[in-house]
Amino acid sequence: MDKIQEFTVSEITIGGFKNFAEPRTFTFGAVNAIVGHNGQGKTTIAEAVAYALTGVPFYGEAGLDRLYTLENKAMTVALTIVADGESHRLVRSRRYDVTDITYDGYTIRQSELTMMFGEKDVFLAIFNPLYFIEILEDKGRNLLERYLPAVTPETVLANMSESTRSRLDGVDLSSPDTLLVNIRAMLRDMEKTITYTEGQRDILGAQGIENAAALTQKQAELSELDAEIRDLEQRKVVGIDFDALTERRRELYARYSEAQSDKRVERKLAQASAAYESARARYAREVDTYKKLRPGTQCPMCKRAITEQNLDAIKKEFADSLTATKDEGNRQKQILSELQAEARTDETALAALKAEIQSVETDIEYGGINPDEKWRLDDLKKDAENLRVELATLEAARSVTSEDKERELGVLRERADNERELETAVRFYLEERASLMFSGFDMLNRVKIVLYDTVKTTGEAKSVFKFSYDGKPYKFLSLSEKIKAGLEISELLKKLTDRRYPVFIDNGESVPVIDNIRPTGQLFIAQVVKGAPLEVKIQNTTMRQTEKAAA
Repeated sequence: MDKIQEFTVSEITIGGFKNFAEPRTFTFGAVNAIVGHNGQGKTTIAEAVAYALTGVPFYGEAGLDRLYTLENKAMTVALTIVADGESHRLVRSRRYDVTDITYDGYTIRQSELTMMFGEKDVFLAIFNPLYFIEILEDKGRNLLERYLPAVTPETVLANMSESTRSRLDGVDLSSPDTLLVNIRAMLRDMEKTITYTEGQRDILGAQGIENAAALTQKQAELSELDAEIRDLEQRKVVGIDFDALTERRRELYARYSEAQSDKRVERKLAQASAAYESARARYAREVDTYKKLRPGTQCPMCKRAITEQNLDAIKKEFADSLTATKDEGNRQKQILSELQAEARTDETALAALKAEIQSVETDIEYGGINPDEKWRLDDLKKDAENLRVELATLEAARSVTSEDKERELGVLRERADNERELETAVRFYLEERASLMFSGFDMLNRVKIVLYDTVKTTGEAKSVFKFSYDGKPYKFLSLSEKIKAGLEISELLKKLTDRRYPVFIDNGESVPVIDNIRPTGQLFIAQVVKGAPLEVKIQNTTMRQTEKAAA
């Protein structure tokens, strides 16, 4: 879709939309006075034009349910526009929450309309003089900045002094705002470093002699500790064969590991326990069966029918089997007891090995000294290590003098001065760029917009958004002044965006004279006329525009 830079609305048909339950059609000219009593539908025409083109009402709110006619959930706006001498038909229909858009009979999406007519905020800020400041508020600043003419670094530098250009030579000016923030952060860090280095210089100058004395004292303390450590370590090894102890420990660990890994007794125990439990269970079942033997049943062993005549013989066979099962259980119980005794013997042997290992470990750890002396030796070694760290620090401090720190300060101060010069040059660059970017505001008449302000204490260009008309802040303006101010913004946006779209002045009765600017393009002025029906007057004539039934 091609960009439509200029158009006029020649006709609109509205149905199911606010005041218009039934479709009604209006035609328009270059200048249109829309008059009628309150509630007749003057603002509805503005809402319908905005809705057809952007999908939102005159003031851009998201809720669309209020646009439906009462008890009706279907609305349609058909807009005929003229662009480049050709007429086009745009129809937007909404039924409940489903919207359909056609352009010259073809279905299109809102994104395609945006490509043609620009983003919603741009169109509404041109079409509705009160939209920019009343609705966008601070967001209006971002809208303006997006469409302000780009200014290249070369253009900005050409307007600056030779010394400033020289200072910025080779500097990346693609993001000067970020660059300035980074420079100031670097300067803060450098100032902290300078302050810290000055403190180090002063300390070194005052503590030079003290450090030398402390160094001598710490060295003497370390010598005493080392002597006591050597004495204890010598006593620890006297009369102790550590090689033999180490070999004995290795041998004991091997035996202990082998004993732990030998699972033969455990497996036999498990098997014997299972066999014993099986014999007990079998004996219990046979006893239970024996008790249930009676004439009229079947022998579970030989499957014979039991009678009064063979009952005693069958019971005797069962009694013999019970005796054999009991003997087998007793045998398994004896095997289990013997294996349990063997397992206890193995555990005793393992405990003895573990005790001997611990004894050898103690001999290796303490040697010829007692536990108290061993703990003393460990403490002495820690104290000696701490003293060596302190001595290393003192030695390092002796290697850096106050004169060294003074030379370091000179380098730091020179770097800081260079960064301050760069900061000043970048600040000048930002101020000049802002001046060139906002030169387009010269086309405003009584409106003044300030997007950047200079902080007096730092000279920094700070982002602001100040809007005034005839020197009065916007919040103190009358409705007439707000509309006039909005008309200047509408004309400014037309020039910045190269889009010459219609303008709709609601409450036109409050602006009897527009003396600050001459609106360009198609103009709609809605005015309240008490008791009058809705009508559209073209080019300030009194001719009533006949409302036609929608096709």
